[in-house]
Amino acid sequence: VFKKTKPNIVIFTVEEVKLLEETNLTYGQFRGRVVSFLDFRYRTLNRFLAETGCRFAEAADLQIMHLNLSAGKATFIETKTNENRTVYITAPLVAQLTILTEDFGPEDLVFRNAMEKRIHPQDYISDLKKRAKLAGIVNLKKVHPHNFRHTYATMLLEAGVPITEVSKLLGHKDIQTTYDTYMHLADKTLQKAAMRHPLVRESVDPNETIK
Repeated sequence: VFKKTKPNIVIFTVEEVKLLEETNLTYGQFRGRVVSFLDFRYRTLNRFLAETGCRFAEAADLQIMHLNLSAGKATFIETKTNENRTVYITAPLVAQLTILTEDFGPEDLVFRNAMEKRIHPQDYISDLKKRAKLAGIVNLKKVHPHNFRHTYATMLLEAGVPITEVSKLLGHKDIQTTYDTYMHLADKTLQKAAMRHPLVRESVDPNETIK
């Protein structure tokens, strides 16, 4: 039996996601080297997290050999559940990843810092908050990498995607985890579905039916 819980899920709006993907930051020098290229790397990482719903660690550990850009796919080998998981990438993101990975080898990381090493979580969070502030996102407390994942799941459920499929896309070991975390969204989706019943629809505002 599913136990109902209602955790405090904080998500970005569509507009906020776009701002975090598109707002540019200016970088100075690092150890005497111009590192303006970091802006593109971090913006691409923002988009990757938003469009795949993966965990920050999964993206940070992703090697180029596990990208299949021609097929629009990425496979995570290092996951929380120790099970491989594939995510799907849109054409614009494929274009960004193509630029990001050119001239690097298959064993190199997709997302790298100024030293071409793994991006440290705190460095990324700091960058994300600076970008959010510059973009005019007022509530900086909610600006955290994992909120991309919550936003991804929320938007899928509200779009009517079955929770079983959302669970697989998120890489949860079982649906119980998805249900415990996003149950209130599943209930909301079911309510909307119920309103589409022919006998019920007569009593529902037409605008709500269209939604």
